[in-house]
Amino acid sequence: NPPNVACLTAAKIDCCVLANNHILDWGVVGLFDTMNTLHEVQIKTAGVGVNREQAETPAILSTGDRGRV
Repeated sequence: NPPNVACLTAAKIDCCVLANNHILDWGVVGLFDTMNTLHEVQIKTAGVGVNREQAETPAILSTGDRGRV
């Protein structure tokens, strides 16, 4: 639920992996709500997208001066 995103930002979550068997429990609208809400608060996603290429693109996270994962 988009209003619950504050708990993720408070926990300083920087990436959500959304490829699981429940991602479409709330239909395509729920999937897009989830993706859009996370992106609005700069939480990266992996495993989903508007097309296959986007869904297969990994989330890349910076580790500061040491590189990325």
